[in-house]
This record gives sequence, structure tokens and C-alpha cells, in this order.
Amino acid sequence: MKNIAKKSLAFCFIGLITVLTIANLKVALRCLLETPDHRSFSKLIHATHTKYVQQFKGKNTFIELNGAYARLLGQRVYNKIARLNNGMLARLDTWNLDKELPEAAAKIAHTKAEAEKLGSRLLYINLPDKPDRHSELLPTGTQRTTNQDSDLLLEMLAQRHIDTLDMRSVINERPEDLARYFYATDHHWNARGALKAAPLIVKKIDGILGTPERDLGLLEETRWTLHTRNAWWLGSEGRRVGRYYGGLDTLLWYEPRFETSFSVAIPAKNNLRKGAYADTFLERKWIDQRHDFYQTCAYVVYLGGDHPLVKCWNPQATSSKRLLIIKDSFVNAIAGFLALCYREVDLIDLRHFKDCSALEYIRRTRPDLVMIMLNPSSRRSILLKLSESETPLAETATTPVAAMETLTLPPEKKKTCHFRALNAPLENGATYVLNVNAVEVNAGETAGISLGIYDPCAKKCFTRALYDLDYIRAKGGLTYEFSTPKSGHWQLIFYSGIAGKTQHIGVTYRGITLEKRQQQP
Repeated sequence: MKNIAKKSLAFCFIGLITVLTIANLKVALRCLLETPDHRSFSKLIHATHTKYVQQFKGKNTFIELNGAYARLLGQRVYNKIARLNNGMLARLDTWNLDKELPEAAAKIAHTKAEAEKLGSRLLYINLPDKPDRHSELLPTGTQRTTNQDSDLLLEMLAQRHIDTLDMRSVINERPEDLARYFYATDHHWNARGALKAAPLIVKKIDGILGTPERDLGLLEETRWTLHTRNAWWLGSEGRRVGRYYGGLDTLLWYEPRFETSFSVAIPAKNNLRKGAYADTFLERKWIDQRHDFYQTCAYVVYLGGDHPLVKCWNPQATSSKRLLIIKDSFVNAIAGFLALCYREVDLIDLRHFKDCSALEYIRRTRPDLVMIMLNPSSRRSILLKLSESETPLAETATTPVAAMETLTLPPEKKKTCHFRALNAPLENGATYVLNVNAVEVNAGETAGISLGIYDPCAKKCFTRALYDLDYIRAKGGLTYEFSTPKSGHWQLIFYSGIAGKTQHIGVTYRGITLEKRQQQP
């Protein structure tokens, strides 16, 4: 009977494949015809296949039925995804020991040396990876080398006298830890894992910076309420095999049982969030509404996903220390917990951050501590970008370019991006320092203001800066250091509020000075 059932299932599955193949014949021909010419036949086929997979009709249905079939047959590995002994999923690409680890270690050491010249310390934090640290949950005959890579990298950093913290010992040391601190169908840790790690990281930071021992009671789990949405989403590993192979995931997030007040600026999105933890570090739409399992990822509930730059300000923090975190997506879930403890926390993701090099950003912002927090899945791509460009400029003299006592933008009824350019053309490939003594709102209401580096010919911004007005008042003004691209026509522009939200808002900028920084010989 079992053989008959299996054969019947196989025939049904083959029939479904046949139907889907016929339905997608036109798609295949169109992809072949639309694919640009390539020098080799193999590259042409690869490009056609990639486009075909993207446009395949019924692709998600096919994935789910194929995953269900693999599950019925008891396959422990399907489409490079392993079903672990506890039912969780883990990606199983062909992993080889990372040959670029020595180069990565050298880049971290170089960053440390340059940061210390500027008065900043450096800490490397090794974030955990699925599966468990000793691979006890992997199916027989499978392996991943990411833990071996981490061991080697940490050893290289220790030889270079670099401060490190290995989070694997508390997050995925034992098989039972994995189910508690990681998502089942995704490669990320969950909110429990992030909250578990936070006080340990804060203690390490305080030790490096010489901060007096303090009460970390706000990071105790009892001070937070855990919320869940059961069977709510499908993670990156689950989307490769379908919901019937590994199931759906439960979304987890915490909200504090005490009052909080943050300011979180995301310049690339023209987004300034002010208020409690839940309003600034959580994206509510992923909590309030279930989204498409295959087109979205509910892990972006934390901070709204990856951004080039995020600036967090907590005027209530007990420590005035300033942190710069060079991050991947794992940090999104822990950023709010760390921001509870430090006045200013900047997050940059080098996969998306294009304004300047990491070293240059360190020079401009002078954080007390540079933290590199990475998971093995993204470690290589980020570390190799860590010091791609030149050594950061030493402090050099500046020459005046322009000065204005006031620059006033009257309110406009319809303009969502109402701005005015400073009457001083910018040179290509140059670095400038803007100082503004004060910003006043004359009409309407806005919590912040935007600045931009704008090309009037192409009518587009190269980059924007976003400032909280309360932050400007607390600092007694603002300083914005920026570099222009090596080609184009650029202006420094001032918005009457936040870009995209300037209707009915009037703003006056007072005490404006713009200086050009001299290039290092």
C-alpha cells in the first residue's frame, strides 16, 4: 500500500510539473529572446535561467508542493536547506573555510589603529549563527564551516590584541538554545536572543571604556512584555522550501514596561521617529497585518529593515558615551536595547552606505567606541568593504567658502520638498564642513530638518542628512561634514522641514558658515 501511495503521489507530482512547464513555455522563449547577447553559450543559458526563474508562473505554488513532497519522503536536505533534528531550518550551501579571513583580520586591525589615532576604541563582536555551535542538530553527513571560520577569525584578532566578544557561548552553545533564541525558518536570531545578548554587550563596552559599574535592570527580561504572532511569516530559509516543509514562523517582539523616549533618524528614508521604544524601533505594519509569505520578510519589524545609516539619540540614557556600530541585519533586533544605555548610537551598514568610507565616518563623528557586530552569513561582504578607500584624513585646516546670518524658507502650501540652495557652488571630490548655530520653526510644525547635496541639472540628491530639532537645541547647533562626488554639479540645499514633508512649514537657519577642508598632502 505504501508503494502504491508513493507511486500515485509521484505521478501526480510529475503531472503538475508537466502542466507548469507547458504553461511557462512562452515565458521561457521570451526570456531567451530578451536576454542580452553573451560571449559564451553557458553565460547565455545562465542569464536566461535566472530571468526564467524570476518570471516563472506558479513559482511559489511549485515550491510549496515540492517542499511538501520532500517532507513526505522524509528528505532532511532539500534545495540546500537542512531540516535540523529539532525541526528548525538551516541553510546548507557548500561551505569551504573562508580563505579571505587573514585579509578581513588585517582590515579590522587597520581600522582599530586608525580609530585609536582619533581617540576611539574598537570592539569586534562575533554574532551567532545557525545551527548550534557544535552542529549536533545537523543531519548526518552534512556540515557548515562558519563556526570554524569564526574560531579562526577570533584567534587572529586575539593575536593582534583586538578586543572581542563571542556571543555564541550564550546564544547557540547548546541545541536547546537554538529553539529559544532563533527563528525556525529564518537565519536571524529573534527578540529573545537580542535581549539576552544586550546586557553582556553593555558590560563589555563599559569595561573597555572604563565606565563605572551600573544597574542594567532595564535590560532584564522581567522588565519587558513579550508579544507573539503565531504562524505569522516565512523566513529566508523557509521561502526556499515552502511552508509545508518547515512550517510557518512565530513573530516575536518586546515592549518595555517602563517609559522610554527616543529619536531615530533614517536619512535615506527621510524618516524621523520620535517617541517610545515601540514607536521608534518597531515597524508596526508587520505586527498589525500579515503580509505575503514570499514577497516580504517580517524580520524587518525590527527598525524597518536595513538602512545605510541610522542615528539613535536617547537624552535619558545614563551614559553619555557615543557608539558607532558597523552592522548587518542581526543588529536591527538589538539596536533599541543598546540605545537604552547610551546617549548616541549610530548604525551603518556598509552594504548600502555610500556617503564615505567607514574610516572617514569615524573621523567625522569621533565616537567613543567603534563596534563591528557581524554574523558569519554577511561577514565577508562587509569586512572586505571596511577600509576599501584611503586612510582617513588627519585634522587639516579649513578655508571659508560662504557665510550667512540667516536663511529663511517661508511656508509653501503644496511643495513636499521645499528647499533653498546656498549661494556657493561646490567643487567635485571635495570635503566641506557646514555649521549652523540655530534652527527656528516660524510656521507649521516639524520635528526635524533635512539637508541635501543636490544636482540641479539631474534634479536629484546624492545624499541627505536628517536632524532632530531637539537634538540641535541640545547640542547648541549642528555640524554637517560631507564630501561631493567626483563628477556632477552640486549644491548644498536646506529644506523647510523634513524632505518630502515640507508643506505649510516655514524655517529659519541662523549663523551659517561653510568651509572647505584642505586635502591631506
